[in-house]
Amino acid sequence: MTGARIRVSLGLRLHRATAFVRARLSPDGAYGLHLTIGAVVLTGAAWLFGGIAEDLITRDPLVEVDAMISEWLRVHASPRFAALMHAVSALASTPAVTLLAIVLGCALLWQRRWYWLLGVVLAVPGGVLLNFVLKQVFGRARPGWADASMALDDPGFPSGHTMMVTIIYGLLAVYLMPAIAAWRWRFVVAALAAAIILAVALSRVVLGAHYLSDVLGAMAAGFARVAGVAMAAGVGYTVFSEWLNTAVRGSWAYADAMPIVPLLGIGLAPLLQWIVVPCVAFWLVRRQFGTA
Repeated sequence: MTGARIRVSLGLRLHRATAFVRARLSPDGAYGLHLTIGAVVLTGAAWLFGGIAEDLITRDPLVEVDAMISEWLRVHASPRFAALMHAVSALASTPAVTLLAIVLGCALLWQRRWYWLLGVVLAVPGGVLLNFVLKQVFGRARPGWADASMALDDPGFPSGHTMMVTIIYGLLAVYLMPAIAAWRWRFVVAALAAAIILAVALSRVVLGAHYLSDVLGAMAAGFARVAGVAMAAGVGYTVFSEWLNTAVRGSWAYADAMPIVPLLGIGLAPLLQWIVVPCVAFWLVRRQFGTA
């Protein structure tokens, strides 16, 4: 009897664990694949940014590689290619990013997509502020040979153009992809967003505005910002949705065994998933790359 009970108990635990993993990999629902990908991107991007920042502080060989690449581009970049890079860099200018954010925000407002609108509001102005703070913290000098017309007098790490283009086009891709049924077109959207981000990053290095690590760090910070804001907005949306459907509309009721979060009056399990999954993702990233 004891052995049978142990087998039943182990089978039940295995079933629950398997169901949890399947739910995290499901493309449906707020707590499925979108949450898992967001957690992995957030932790991976944060780890990458931390690694680059550490290399800059400790003057690791990455700094020497930066200088070598910058000097090579200064000598070999043709005027025609530089003119093309100026045009590409303009895609991430303040007017361009502001216009795209306003258009996206208005579209979301018209569609009443409050979750996504909150994400844009948090990500774009917050991204500008975060970039400013990081620049002041690191205070890294720029290469120093860029065109004087670019008026580059602030610190270079991380690249503001690259970080903001990563945030705005990353948000746009994340917003569009779930609305597209065919996976090949989702891939096209993701590829186009990635191509624009990489092109702007390349342009900032070619034009002498930044070192390579400046744009790499900016992309990492931008992706972390997008994932972090999406997950923060997800927590807010979860709290509001659970409260609306249980306390106001009465669409469903929690089981008696469900712990209730004090003050918020919502179930613990839906909120806990936004905490558990990122922690697991962070642990997996550290385990995989912590010794690198």
